[in-house]
Amino acid sequence: MRHSDGQAQQDGERHAATRLRSRLRQAPPQRPLRVGGDALDGHEPCLAQVRAPRLHSVLVCQPGSHRARYDGVADLERLGAWEEGPWSEGPACRRRLLAYRVARAVP
Repeated sequence: MRHSDGQAQQDGERHAATRLRSRLRQAPPQRPLRVGGDALDGHEPCLAQVRAPRLHSVLVCQPGSHRARYDGVADLERLGAWEEGPWSEGPACRRRLLAYRVARAVP
């Protein structure tokens, strides 16, 4: 069986995401886009591919999968170089108040 891209077998999620990211900015380039990902996307070739066409990204991972990144976040925490504040959601009778922290320039 052949797939539409000519491959004899299916490739993994990582290769499919790489192909998709390479085509994201073709049309229309002026629209703002955000790319979401998990620990599989936290490697340098993926990050370079997201930064090249000026895409915004939100990547999440667990401390055990990317120790160096979490060390960088700990450094930002010591410097106080992040945004934090309250977040409320829900109708007034059931409103929940949550706290958030965002580190924007994680090394």
